[in-house]
Amino acid sequence: MLKQSILITVLSFSAGAVSLKADSQSTTREFRPLMAKKVAVELASRATHAADVDSVQSQAWAHFDARDWDAAIDKFLTVLEKDPASKAAGEGLAMSLYRSGDYGSAYRLGSELSEVMPEIRTVVSETVIADVRYMVKEGEFETAKEFLSHFPATDSLYTKAHTMLADANKISVSLGAETGAKPAAEAVGVAKN
Repeated sequence: MLKQSILITVLSFSAGAVSLKADSQSTTREFRPLMAKKVAVELASRATHAADVDSVQSQAWAHFDARDWDAAIDKFLTVLEKDPASKAAGEGLAMSLYRSGDYGSAYRLGSELSEVMPEIRTVVSETVIADVRYMVKEGEFETAKEFLSHFPATDSLYTKAHTMLADANKISVSLGAETGAKPAAEAVGVAKN
């Protein structure tokens, strides 16, 4: 069907060229068929490909929403295989890794994709900061310390999270000294500064 429509279109261009060049006063006609420099049939396949990618990406986000991390990771990887520039799939993959508890892989992925998708590192780091803030608020200093071991303090995007934990420990030590209670820093083995 597609070949027929292309053929009909090319024939109509050729016929148009004939009728445009015909001069009512002339006895000869000039015939110059239009020469197609390139015929791109892949437009239909690209549309199908894009629809396939969108469908798989929708499935990936559905798995993400259902907290089915392994299935989400698999689907996001499939999208990235078909469309390596998909920022949504890159972000979804990083956050699926992160939420599955594979913090090291989430960090490495953000670092590896930082040239083409710098926002992934930012999303992961902002999530780390929010999680550390929550842990500190809940007094879960040991959990926060263990959690932050996956994210280097030397990386500027994670400095805030490390500083937040260190400051909370300092405050805890100070409050513990005033009240005579065992400071949280001693309970988690954080060195006093």
